[in-house]
Amino acid sequence: MSSLLRILGTLGAGLAIACGVRAAPFAFITNCGSNDVSVIDIATDRVVATVPVGACPYGVAVSPGGAHAYVTNRDDASLSVIDGTTLRESARIPVGTRPTGVAVDPSGRRVYVANLWSDSISVIDTAAHAVVATVSVAPVARYPAGLVVHPDGSRLYVVADMVTPSFAGWILVLDARSLGIVASIAVGYPDAGIAIDASGARVYVSGLYGGSIIDTAANRAIGTLVPTTGAPLVAVAVDPAGTTVYASAAYPGGPPPPPLFNAVTIVNVASGAVAGSIPFDSPRGLAVNPSGTRVYVAHGANTVSVIDTATRTVVRTIAVGTWPVALGPFIPPAALEPRVADIPTLSPAALIALAIVATIVGARSLRWRREDT
Repeated sequence: MSSLLRILGTLGAGLAIACGVRAAPFAFITNCGSNDVSVIDIATDRVVATVPVGACPYGVAVSPGGAHAYVTNRDDASLSVIDGTTLRESARIPVGTRPTGVAVDPSGRRVYVANLWSDSISVIDTAAHAVVATVSVAPVARYPAGLVVHPDGSRLYVVADMVTPSFAGWILVLDARSLGIVASIAVGYPDAGIAIDASGARVYVSGLYGGSIIDTAANRAIGTLVPTTGAPLVAVAVDPAGTTVYASAAYPGGPPPPPLFNAVTIVNVASGAVAGSIPFDSPRGLAVNPSGTRVYVAHGANTVSVIDTATRTVVRTIAVGTWPVALGPFIPPAALEPRVADIPTLSPAALIALAIVATIVGARSLRWRREDT
């Protein structure tokens, strides 16, 4: 048996050298002005690829494990599929007019796209790279903008405008199986940003006057995300533990009133209190890394900044393309990201070595069993 253990130990060490380990996930930043996506390796915080896509890439969502990134091309009614291994566009799928938000089912089998000017949701089969259903939100609502899927895949939450009165909005709840609207939750002045915590208990929505918080069990709004100000929230993100929400507020013009305009606001979920804010030039897209230690902010000056969540300071600024928007979860979520120890990337040489060692181990194991009988 000691020989077997030595072989297995050698196998583990050899594979670690021969195949290396899976890199940290990528951040996919949509650059509306330059019609491309900047891919950032968040282990090194460096841009490792720039991927040309359609006209004005806007929304983005990453599939479980980071196998694919899905990007809405706002100005040419399409969805780009970026291969997470080759870091190239592998497909472009026609959808509705003015596609904005995008979300991936936890199983990775479906992608949902909010078509702002078509008043519809496109449902895409990821294996076929094709639209398999189109769901109209009319006459209940119009202008669907952002959307998110419940962690169990059962429901879809969509930010949309009411038909009347003007500027009021709905969070529409769709059954993912029937694609029917099962609830309409009234909120005030919503924007396209929407996020859900890992437990699926709360949905957070951006918008004017501090945004909204939705209780998913009761299907009702239970409060304002940033209650102390009329900050125009653009995007929201929740940390993996569900204890902290980050919201970006981009003031549309003129001298902004301090302190929460043109800033990323930090909200303590338990107390509902604002725990701090960090000023930025027109911050837009937000995402938290899988460990919850960094927040990535796409903002003005064509940059992405990295916030250390412990010190609440900017620790790095990364140059990207023109007008980065990055609406949506542009980093794979913590619960779905494969661990380094679980999924190594095997080279051909490593696969051959593995086969040889497996044969040796099998032969010796058979010999030991014969000796024991």
